[in-house]
Amino acid sequence: MPRLGNETYGSQALLENIEVLPDYLELNTMVEDDELQLTYEFPQRHTDYLPSLISTQGYKYYTDPQTDQYLPVYGTVLDPATPIN
Repeated sequence: MPRLGNETYGSQALLENIEVLPDYLELNTMVEDDELQLTYEFPQRHTDYLPSLISTQGYKYYTDPQTDQYLPVYGTVLDPATPIN
């Protein structure tokens, strides 16, 4: 996802740019007091609750890989147990 300040980036576009898209993934975030989620479970994309992403917002990424994955991460990498506030 490009760093665009606080401009939004379409979650559909994000999914389309992932090489190789795993059979399952989800992104979770908190906006105000609401937990929002984007899920992809082959072949269905569920982006209704999180139609756009903000590059400065924090997201938790979950997947169930069957093989090793390469996921370059730029910026701060947090422990998976870090709460989303």
